[in-house]
Amino acid sequence: MPRAATLSNGRFLVAFDATGALRDLTFPMVGMENHAHGRATRLAVVRGNDGCVIGGPGAPVTFHATERAESLHFSASVPRLGLRLDVIGRVHSTEPILALRVKVHSLHSSQGRVRVRLLGSFELSESNALNGVEFLPGPKALHFFRRSRHILITGAAGSRRGLDEYQCGHHALPVDGTPAGVLAHASALAGSTASVGDVEAVGGVELDLDAGEQEAEFRLSAASSLGDALRCSSAVLADADARSSSDTASAGTHEETGTRSDAAARSRTLCRAHCDSGGAIVAAVDSDVLFPGRESYAYCWPRDGALIADTLARVGDADSATRFFRWIARLERRGGALCQRYHPDGSVASGWMQTLRDGRATLPVQADETALVLLKLAEHCARIDGTTLADASMTAFVREATGFLLAHRGPTGLPRASVDLWEETHAIHSATVAVTVRALQSLPLLAHLAQDDALIAEAAHAAATMQAAFLELLGGALVPPRNWPEDSDGTPCAEAADRRVDVSLLWLQLEGLLPPGDARAHAIRCAVEARLRVDSAFGGFARYEGDSYLRTPECSTGIAGNPWPLAAFMLARAHAEAGAMDSARGVLQLGLLSRSAAGHIPEQHHPFTGAPMGVMPLAWAHAAHLDAVLALARSAAPRI
Repeated sequence: MPRAATLSNGRFLVAFDATGALRDLTFPMVGMENHAHGRATRLAVVRGNDGCVIGGPGAPVTFHATERAESLHFSASVPRLGLRLDVIGRVHSTEPILALRVKVHSLHSSQGRVRVRLLGSFELSESNALNGVEFLPGPKALHFFRRSRHILITGAAGSRRGLDEYQCGHHALPVDGTPAGVLAHASALAGSTASVGDVEAVGGVELDLDAGEQEAEFRLSAASSLGDALRCSSAVLADADARSSSDTASAGTHEETGTRSDAAARSRTLCRAHCDSGGAIVAAVDSDVLFPGRESYAYCWPRDGALIADTLARVGDADSATRFFRWIARLERRGGALCQRYHPDGSVASGWMQTLRDGRATLPVQADETALVLLKLAEHCARIDGTTLADASMTAFVREATGFLLAHRGPTGLPRASVDLWEETHAIHSATVAVTVRALQSLPLLAHLAQDDALIAEAAHAAATMQAAFLELLGGALVPPRNWPEDSDGTPCAEAADRRVDVSLLWLQLEGLLPPGDARAHAIRCAVEARLRVDSAFGGFARYEGDSYLRTPECSTGIAGNPWPLAAFMLARAHAEAGAMDSARGVLQLGLLSRSAAGHIPEQHHPFTGAPMGVMPLAWAHAAHLDAVLALARSAAPRI
């Protein structure tokens, strides 16, 4: 189930599904380790002889837009209990703490007592083995632990601190009823005080509605020791602590102008939510995609990270971008090239790039990742005082990355074949050529980091040669092919070019190889608009013609593929840069149609129902949304 709300403070991230259940909890880094791992930590309420699980049958959840985009608000109506619950969630600005305030309203005149309960279900360090849970009588709290990972759940009602009831047990073993099984039982809980293995536990607080509307609070804190967890559980969580006011203030200078809209503010916050304080920027934290392949998006792809960092810098958050590029410079590289993806701690992650092709060894990397990171680093240095980034690791990165791009060329001067932006096809790609040319052209902006005049001159010559070879290969074509297969000698096979339209062709304009007014840039925009628009009741834009990734059975051969909001935002930005404001606004709105009530944008959505598909939210999609909003703001600004 896609995530309906995501909250983070740079070292602690939580994500909730549409039923109001907490499904992801990462600590001590954003995206790593996921201690919920898809399991449901959820609320329940008991009144008299009946109880109900929030988000379950008879208690549907409705998420609401919040004034602060980094908090969550959902409500649940429980008619058979005569109750309505309002839940406000907030993450502490610096500490790994989640606070859930549950306001309980009676829908009829009878009042009486109610019990609000919270089920804790975790896989600490992403394992369901060797876990423990215990009830601590002193703080009246539930303590989950596995080695150096600890989660503490405490409760409060008014001035009364601590949980009023509890039960520890196993996740699946039916020993006196699992905690999940008794979550909504009418009887008071007084079960086991400890359990081991694959554990879970439930704790609750009692409220007296005779005094009118009442409020319970649950606090969940994560730590590396019990002492730290206890300290965090007593930390002050004032409204002002949730985020500094600068995070939600609309900008009034340079490129941030135009991000006042609620949607843009939420996109900015969600981009920030995926930034770890150590520098990594993860693609998505949505553990539902673990099933059935046991894989997720909780990694940093250098390309995605560079695009998100660049966007954040242009909306006033240069610090997140600086941290990202410093982090990038310390990563392991292969032949000077960045690997496909990394864990947030900087270790190389698994990938599916092939190491042999046609019996020959091949470097399992994507050339566009290294080129794009180098290009965005140069643009970032031009935006800030780039000397602050100067150190030995950064110099080594710039030299090695440039060396890779220079070495990774065929006899015509074009880049050798590598895997494309979508990580599917091994060929010579137009988008890769575009960003490689621009990266090599940008090297003078990195002169203070490269500290190598000969390398800069060689890069300039290679960029000119590569651009000329690319234009010669295109001939008179206005819309380039997606790619060309590579012959055995490293030259592109023009006869076998893949001429399907691909939204990545917009990179020729968006990354600066073609000016927006160029006839080829115009032809690419028109081709994307005409050939990738999804002709369905819901609509949108596909990535490329014939996209089969998560393709729905309802897609006829006349539909390019499932709509990707990312593709719509790229086209909207391209239209805005070209001054086609009405077209840009219309396409931008298509990209937002599948946005959730909490502002989350999915990777893709069903072409006929609009139901989100893939991960949700996808940080890159939110960055592309901000890019389109910024382009619209710049194009609409009066010229002086």
